[in-house]
Amino acid sequence: SHKEVLILALASGIGEELLFRGAIQESLGLIWASIIFGLLHGLPGTRLAHWGIFAFIVGLFFGVLQEQSQSLLPPIIAHFGINYINIKRIVRGDLYLETPADTKS
Repeated sequence: SHKEVLILALASGIGEELLFRGAIQESLGLIWASIIFGLLHGLPGTRLAHWGIFAFIVGLFFGVLQEQSQSLLPPIIAHFGINYINIKRIVRGDLYLETPADTKS
């Protein structure tokens, strides 16, 4: 339902930003926080590796947002927005987690 998508997008945006920008970036820096963020979203050599590359780049963006604003609110809002759109697309069936190679029989 719309409410469930909204709650999931909000909870994941808040939780991940508190962890990655609020804790990991604070202690290890922007690059390491982004690398870890990317790896946890899609490990190299797996069918979700492309998500990991995207997450690394987006993680850099979220980290810069946090550093420039000195607040977690801008990356939380951005993360919520991306998650909301992607979760809605997955639920509708027009965003697939597989790569084209995964769908070949």
